Order: sequence, then C-alpha cells, then structure tokens
Amino acid sequence: MGPGSTIRNGQIKLLSRLGLGGFGEVFLAQTQDGLKAVKVVDTSSWSKSEYQVFNTMLMNEASFLRTLAHPALPKAHGFFAEESRYFILMDWFKGPNLEQFVEREGPLTQEDLFGLTGALIDLLSYLHLECEGVVVFGDLKPANVIRTGLGLYRLVDLGLVSHKGTKFSREIAVFSPKYGAPERGQGGAADPIHDIYSLGATIHYGMTGKVPSSGLTEDQRTKLVARTLSREESYWSKESQTALAELLSLALAAIDDEPEARPPDIRVFQRSWESCRRARESDTRNRGAVDDIVRHLYGKKRR
Repeated sequence: MGPGSTIRNGQIKLLSRLGLGGFGEVFLAQTQDGLKAVKVVDTSSWSKSEYQVFNTMLMNEASFLRTLAHPALPKAHGFFAEESRYFILMDWFKGPNLEQFVEREGPLTQEDLFGLTGALIDLLSYLHLECEGVVVFGDLKPANVIRTGLGLYRLVDLGLVSHKGTKFSREIAVFSPKYGAPERGQGGAADPIHDIYSLGATIHYGMTGKVPSSGLTEDQRTKLVARTLSREESYWSKESQTALAELLSLALAAIDDEPEARPPDIRVFQRSWESCRRARESDTRNRGAVDDIVRHLYGKKRR
C-alpha cells in the first residue's frame, strides 16, 4: 500500500508518504472532508507476540487521540480495519518537522526558540498536570514536532503516549535513544521525568542542530547558551535576553543520565517561561509578537 492507493471503498485516497514510524506508516490523504493524515499499520507479518504488544500500543494510540484535547495535538477522525491493516485518520499539520526545518534553515532564532519552548512546555503541562491521570508523551523528539507556516508548533505520533506508571519491558521499550531518557531502554514504568529529558534534548537540537550529549556541566551550558544568543543581532531587551538564557539553561540541565539531576517537573519550566514572557511583554517593541504567541498558547491575551 502506498501513494495512489484508496481505502474505505474509494472514499480516502493516499497522496504521499509523510513518515515511517516504529510500527506503521503515515500518509497524507484526500478525504471527503479535506486533507487528513492517516496512519497505516500492516499486521500481516507480525508474530503472535508482536501482535499482542503492538496491537495494544495501536489501540492505546487511538484511544488517546480520541480523548486528549489540546491545540498542539491532532484530533482523531476515524479508526477502522481492512483485512490485516489498521487505519487511524487524524488531523494533518502542514509544515516541516523540526529536524527538517533546522537542516534547511539552520539553528533556531531567539524568536523561534521562545515559541518552541512555550509550545512544548504548554503541551507537557496539559499532559502532566491537567489530564485525568498523569499522561506521559513518551516520544518527544524533533521528528515529531511540526512547524507550521505561521511559525507555530504541533506534536504528532502518539504511539508511545501512556499514563504514568504504565509498565514496559526492555524487549518492547520502543523509543528514540537519541532524545529519550536513558532509563527508558532498561524497561520499567512511564514517568513524566522521561518527557523532561526529551524536552531538554529537543530544545538542544533547536539551539544547535545537533544531537545532544548528556551531562553538560554548568559552565558548558552557560557557554552554549551564550553562543546561541550571540548568533544574531537581537532586538530583545537585556531583561528579556537574560530570561531566555535562564530558560534555555534550564532545558539543557534536563539532559542528564540521572533522573534526580534533572529539573523535577514541568512546573519549573512553566515558571521560567512565564518569567521570559513577562520580560518580553515589558519590551514594547515586541508586544505584538508576544500577544500572538500567548493568544495561541492560552486562547486569550494574558496580562
């Protein structure tokens, strides 16, 4: 099955391949309701043990897509099967993923870093603090972050989303080692601290265009943030730049092999980003841009 194929008696036509996941492919599809993304999972070659594991993961993904409600996450529009294939129809976010964007344009500007950190912190705050039962995203990485044409950020691929405490064995610990907390590879239970590591690793990639290395010293983090902020001639006020530097340093501190050495939870990042936002609001030259970002994140203008 590939571009040009049709499903649902011709109601849905696959147009192009958007990505390849851990156990499925995602296509851009034309439907009666416009362009959507559709995840296609072919189970025909799965062993009995693989079917038990990945079928559970697939059902889990479909369930979370139906119940989670956040502007940075896609909404599900259908879940169905045809022969040995399962399909999840969902929102399509137009734009490159963060990995593609940085490869093409280079490391993010200060404006983009401000927007990226705000979007990711807001989403993780929703999952960790507002959902019924603490929800762990589980696979936050540049390839799963979409940058839309308006410079806003969205998250895709909910294949590893789970509630805190969900057990996973070493054999089925499917995750991205470059951006996932090291302890994930040892099996155990899902925990929000895993997302904290991935948040820092993803921000590091946005800052540098490089896969992060764990355990940066405070001096190394300070120098990396200074290099990041000195790449461009900024129109930000000194107060705003200081607040952004503190936020980026906090993100880098999350990239540590030892969970206890990371910032303890998303509330720490909330407070840091709010400080950055307030500093930017006080800079009248940037008031309009800040209002646009805050309105997107919170649905209203904050004072």
